[in-house]
Parts: sequence; C-alpha cells; structure tokens
Amino acid sequence: MLTSLPDSAFVRFDQANPEAGARKWQYDLGTVDWDGEYIIKGPGMQLAADKSKIYITSVMSRRLTAIDAAEGREIWSRFNIQPYFDSILAADDHGDIYSSYIVAEKVISDDEIVKVLAKLDAGVGEKWSRSFSQLSPATGNEAHMINMGHGVILSAGVLYISHNDIDGGHVYALRQDTGEILWRWSRSGIAIRHLCMGRNGLLYFPYAVFGDEKTYKNGVIGLKVDSGVEAAFAENPVGSSYRRLTIARNGTMFATVEHDSPGSSTERLVPGNQIDILEMGVDGGYRKARDIRLPDSQLGILSTVIIGERGVIFVAGGKARNVEGEEALATTLYAIDSQTGSVKWRYAVDGLMAGAPVLTAGGSIYFSLLSNAYHVAGKAAPYDLLRTPQLHAISASTGEPSWRVSLPPTAAVISTLARQGRAAWAVTAPQLGADGTVYLGFVAVHEEGGNSALRHHVAAFSAKEPLAKSDWPCEFGNSRNTGLAE
Repeated sequence: MLTSLPDSAFVRFDQANPEAGARKWQYDLGTVDWDGEYIIKGPGMQLAADKSKIYITSVMSRRLTAIDAAEGREIWSRFNIQPYFDSILAADDHGDIYSSYIVAEKVISDDEIVKVLAKLDAGVGEKWSRSFSQLSPATGNEAHMINMGHGVILSAGVLYISHNDIDGGHVYALRQDTGEILWRWSRSGIAIRHLCMGRNGLLYFPYAVFGDEKTYKNGVIGLKVDSGVEAAFAENPVGSSYRRLTIARNGTMFATVEHDSPGSSTERLVPGNQIDILEMGVDGGYRKARDIRLPDSQLGILSTVIIGERGVIFVAGGKARNVEGEEALATTLYAIDSQTGSVKWRYAVDGLMAGAPVLTAGGSIYFSLLSNAYHVAGKAAPYDLLRTPQLHAISASTGEPSWRVSLPPTAAVISTLARQGRAAWAVTAPQLGADGTVYLGFVAVHEEGGNSALRHHVAAFSAKEPLAKSDWPCEFGNSRNTGLAE
C-alpha cells in the first residue's frame, strides 16, 4: 500500500528551507503481527539503501521488503522471516541483500527446550543460504546467548560475519557469490560483539569472556582477513567491556565502554559514559591512548561513535529525570575534539535516540528518536498511551537545529521496549539516498473498526545532503550497512 497516512500526520518545525523534511512518499508495510508468541530481541526494524532501492526488515511483522527509492512502490517482499537478535540488514552494489534470521520463534522460558537455526540469506531468490548453528537442546538461559553478533563486513567479494552460541564465539569469511566458507575462527567461552575492518587488512572485534566478576575478561582481537589468523590483541580492565568499535582511516579506534554490574552476568552489562581511544603500536597491537567521558549521561552511551572532519567525533549519551513522578528519558548529542576530549557543543532533546546519528556532506547531522510526550488515545483501545517518533536535523559545526519532523504516534508498549535501549522498535535510524533523500522506518497506531492496530511504514523525506565522505559517517559505515566507509 503506497500511503495510508495524510500529510497532516507529519508535522514539520523550524525549517528555514520550506522543502526540507517534506514527505516525498510513504509506504504502508501492513499490520504488525506481534502477539507475544515470538522472540522480541534485537532491533525492531532495519533499513539499508542502495542506488535505487530501500530494503526494510521487521521483527514484529516478520517481513523483508524491497521498495523503489524514487517512487515508493514495492518491488518484492518475503514473508515469515524473523530477523535475528542483533542481525544487520546489508546490501551489496549488485542488488543482493544479506540478513540473518531464525527458525525457532516461540517464546523462550527458563525451562523450555528450544532449537535455534541461524541462516544468512542473499537476494529475493535465496541464491544461497547457510546454517551456522542448530542447538538441541538449548535452555532459555543458554538460548539468549545465541546471536549473529553485530555487524556485517562486505569487502572484495568476501562476506565477514560473527556468530555466538553456547559453545563460544565464531567469525566466518564466506564467498559473497556462493556462501562457501573460506575460513572460520572460533574460541570457546566468549561472546563476540561488533565487527569492524581496518585499512590495514585486519578484522577487529571486541569480545567478552563468560564468568563471574573474578574471572571476567574481555578485549579486542584482530584477524587477518585472508586467513583468519590472529594478528592483534588488546585486553581491557576486568569489569568493563567494549560494545561498539569505530576505526578511522589512520587506524585509530574508538570503543564505547560498558561496565559489569556486581553479581551480574555478561548479558547484564551496564552502559558506561566512556569512550576509549586505542592507537596501534609498531607490533600491530592496540594500546589505550586516552579516554573521553561524557558528562551528565548516567544511562551511558547510546550510539556508535561517528567520525567527522579534523578530529571531531559525534556520539549520543542518555539520561533519565523525574517529571511529575514519571521517568522521562533524554538524549544529548555531543561533538567532541578527539585529541583534547573537549566538548565543542551539545544538543539535548527529550526522548531516546534510535540507532546512531548520520553525518551529511552538507554539514548536517540527522537522527531519529522517540519523544517523551505521552498522548492519550481515548477510544483507541488497546493502546491508551501513545508516543511520537521524530526526525531531527542539526548543524554539525554548531549544534544549532535546522529542521525536524514529528511522525504519527506509536504505542507506549513499543516505547517500553525503547526504554530498554531498543528505540528502533518504533523508528529506525535515518538512511540517506545518493541524492540526499532521508529514509525512515516507523511504527504507527491506526484506527481500525473502533480499535487501534500497529502498522509498519517506511517514508522518504526531502533533503539534498548525501552521506559525508568522512572516515565513519553513520552506524555501519555507509547506507548499505556493509561496515566500511566509502
């Protein structure tokens, strides 16, 4: 369905340019099929863009759709796909897409026996697929450790992915055209986090070692991309972990830090407000050079570090405050001098950011969030409380707002998931087309027969600033999510 929401549902503010943020088209992906019978981990929606198409995958509707970027019409759609925990939807430059998904979909309880099958899917015709793990039996406590890591790397005809299961962490190099395994690296007892590739031909990832507070370890490992042989290593202090990595072209690595709370497992790490800056030594290994701490961000760092020009980085932190007895979440976006650690500017806004900000070639930053404002839906049962997703554009040099768009409201039940760090259940991070068009996926409440239903949408908004050519301008390196800045 091309459109089902009126223009009045999209409210624009602050824009000096009357065309900025105007809706170009909107596509209705259908009703959200979410009845509590399915695993609801990971990002709720993922967007990827190539030169002519937008791809969107959704956990709750279990659907993968390709949409014409210019016209907003559906090209093809595949159903009954359950995107996996922390899976990334990636698109290559030949029109093929890659996404991990699961077969076992029933709710996991502590005593339930579950079989989990993780596959990688390429293209609408499923050119190839490969199973990475089928665990039988796996209890609920074990099954939450089964995931596809975080991040996909596509480089020189090779696909690099990570996979965690109850045996440990694994990294695979696969032929992009056939899915043939070129090499596999494995280590028992660890969980792999965020894959990242350096310009030195090494594949890096942070890892965590399972265990209690006394034996808990973690660090960063570098593998040779042609063989999977370990070539670099850095160990973190006990009790902290690196969640996300970003690597500059000169090899400098920015790592966001999480801390282990006392008595917790590695699945209950507390986000920290610290960025460690790691620099490569002559032996190819990394050493911590310095760290940057975000002020007033007790909920920790919310996003990947985005690398701008002249040593400036951008990152979002979160905090909570009490408003008339209710908890209100807030996001602050920081521009920081990575050499000195000084804050150049900060932009604070009520609500929780989804994903990471996007840096444009025109000197703007786009990001999306869920606002704190609750709206009473009246007769719109069963969703009596609604919250509003928003799209923001600000200046990368000054932090001054340029324009913003308020989207149709979503249900408070979705925003509850966002409170757990999953704002992408209600709205995706922005993706940019080659002409600067901004694409956004979101969930909205619709009135249907006196009741309300949740429906997925993807929309295009007018803008003329393509992705920046900086070292790392968005969460996964580029709009295709292939893990390398272009």
